[in-house]
Amino acid sequence: MPMRPPDLTHQLIYRNPHAYCAWPDIKILQNGDWVLAFCEAMRRPVLTHLDPSLLNMLLRSEDGGQSWHGPQVIAGYDFAGMDDPGMVQLSSGLLLVNTARNRFVSLDAAGSDPAYARFRRDVEFAWAGSFPVAEGTYVHRSEDGGRTWDGSARVDVSPYVSGYTLRSIAELEDGSLLLPCYDESQVPCPSFVVPSYDQGRTWRGARLIAVDDRIGFFEPALLALPGGRVLAMLRTHEEGNYHLYQCHSDDGGSAWSSPQPTPMRGLPPHMLRLQDGRLLCVYGCRWAPFGIRACLSNDGGASWDIENELILRDDFPNGDLGYPTSVQRADGSICTAYYGQDGEGVTCIQASSYRIPD
Repeated sequence: MPMRPPDLTHQLIYRNPHAYCAWPDIKILQNGDWVLAFCEAMRRPVLTHLDPSLLNMLLRSEDGGQSWHGPQVIAGYDFAGMDDPGMVQLSSGLLLVNTARNRFVSLDAAGSDPAYARFRRDVEFAWAGSFPVAEGTYVHRSEDGGRTWDGSARVDVSPYVSGYTLRSIAELEDGSLLLPCYDESQVPCPSFVVPSYDQGRTWRGARLIAVDDRIGFFEPALLALPGGRVLAMLRTHEEGNYHLYQCHSDDGGSAWSSPQPTPMRGLPPHMLRLQDGRLLCVYGCRWAPFGIRACLSNDGGASWDIENELILRDDFPNGDLGYPTSVQRADGSICTAYYGQDGEGVTCIQASSYRIPD
């Protein structure tokens, strides 16, 4: 039955009472620094996940995640109205952050102009935003672990209309890269990857992961396994069940198996291969009891031990939470970062540390 993992503790990583902070991605760099990318926007009187003030931000820890400093803006203030960031350090040491940008205009400017017909109109704040069509999909580059930024590549997502991207890029054994994306302008939503063969300088040649005439596949998370297999875990809205679906590729992301439901129910997923070879998948639960859960696979993702699902949190006040990502310390313990509201209603970045049961 579901249980709490051993040595479970919780930590507040970043809180700004004047801001809305969400959608973190945590990584341990080759030099030992911990970095965490997330989105920060002005705190509004009502919740909005589409905001022209959204910036991708970076926190840094030099003591193994015990304390954090920053944040700094990723790639500069020209990149505003941003969506969720994903982050990876390649074997070469290059740090890449993938994200998408929304375009915003005033309601007056939008008017009845057919160019803005698909923009989501927000009367509360008198703006119209381009979601579900991203203005552009980008990959930012840093050669010094995110202290400075060396350029941004725009991703060619054609033939898809839009390329929102959440989870980090997967680096394959041959050095090629796969950027996971989804096109929410299409109903049902397809998921796809865009490859790069030059360390993320150019991106083109989108390849379908999954599409269905009934189920939308959102926010794909990739995990490259030894031997060349790439797993994809997919968020769904299947008749309100929110089961995660899974598929795989054995040819570098060109072709994918048919997506199959897993026993895990949550959104969205993140996967990590542990030091002992097991796989850890974490996900948010946006229904009571609101919280964060995790599940293990002992066979490379062929099955998931839902009978022993791990409860990391079950005490959040509402369903505006989640987007967890995990790292493993040298001692084998796990740190999973996520977002959620605190007792004063401030949405902030938090984390749980714990050990994996034997």
